[in-house]
Amino acid sequence: MNFLTKVIKNRHHVLFLFMLLFGFICHAQMCVDLFAQPLTKYTWADGIRSNLYKRLNGEKQITKIDKILSESYKLDIPHTRILENIFGFKLNPEFGYYVPTVNEIVFRYKTHMDSLVKQGILSSADLLLPEFVISFNSESFGYLPVGESLPKGAEFSKIVSEKFYYQMISDGKFPMTIKLFEHDLAHFTSFVEDPQYMKMFKQYISQKNLQPNHSFKSQKLREFFVFEGLFLFRSELRSEIQKFILLPKRQNLSQLTLTEVSDYLKSMPKDEVNKMLTHLLNNFENYFKILGGAARDNYNKYQEPNHLFMDTIPDFIRTAIRSQKLEDAAKVQILILRAMNIRLEDWFEAIQTSHLQEDTPVYKFFADKEIWEQHPLRMTFLREDYELNEK
Repeated sequence: MNFLTKVIKNRHHVLFLFMLLFGFICHAQMCVDLFAQPLTKYTWADGIRSNLYKRLNGEKQITKIDKILSESYKLDIPHTRILENIFGFKLNPEFGYYVPTVNEIVFRYKTHMDSLVKQGILSSADLLLPEFVISFNSESFGYLPVGESLPKGAEFSKIVSEKFYYQMISDGKFPMTIKLFEHDLAHFTSFVEDPQYMKMFKQYISQKNLQPNHSFKSQKLREFFVFEGLFLFRSELRSEIQKFILLPKRQNLSQLTLTEVSDYLKSMPKDEVNKMLTHLLNNFENYFKILGGAARDNYNKYQEPNHLFMDTIPDFIRTAIRSQKLEDAAKVQILILRAMNIRLEDWFEAIQTSHLQEDTPVYKFFADKEIWEQHPLRMTFLREDYELNEK
């Protein structure tokens, strides 16, 4: 019995862990307990994979994934809302569940993108439209529009080479594979949430395709973070978040130091500090846009042995809650203040610039060694010669 068949037949074993960012979004009353639980192998994505497998084999029966869908509905986060409003998922247990076909998902995505072009928000040249990657005798790649029949001698590919990936993106096509369809869906919801991210993503890859070699050692790691782990502070919520963070009164908050914030927190009741941290954790995806595909895709991220690049601010928040140390709580607030000043274009600029200037927002975000120590993400952006396997 293969893996997919097991998932289909043993659906009661499919757990409902539908947290889309590093396993840290949770209900307030369960927050600390949840961190102690082991990560499970199965998520809501297995239900989609099972359905995809059956549909590609001509079966119409939809696998029931009631628990998964009901739990995902409880998480009122942008990804869930986009699945419902744009892609046609039904996640409210009161009205029944529905997982759309792959054809429907892609059709709805294309319809939404066409509407953005008509509104003048994007041009047709900015779009990335999904197509399946196919291979011929595992030696050469091609792409296939969703809904069309496989050419003779072709099969759906489980992988895509970097060279062909760049080529497809440059041609305005987003590569989809059967193996990673739910991961690809995470990218689609990201592009829906922030169309400018899709536009810059395509522009960067198209330019890169003309010069495919990486010009400095850490460039590929920087690309990985911006494509798979990127987050942006929602600038419209600046005043709201400042109601919850605990900072000394100062005209220029961006110049606050770790020591200043730590000293200030010592004067605050411990319960207030914990309340602030829990609020930030439970509302993180409302304050920040999670744009990276791996950061939105719980299943595949935890199959990877190294997900350090997904553990930025949320990891510091979890550490602060667990440690109960005021210094850790201060780190969280300093990072949030600095993240507020980073724009989407700053991240894409940081991919292309080998040596970041000290006055740039991305450099300032990673500058404080007291906060980051030797974290690989800090080393990636502050050193042009950094490699992840470096001792």
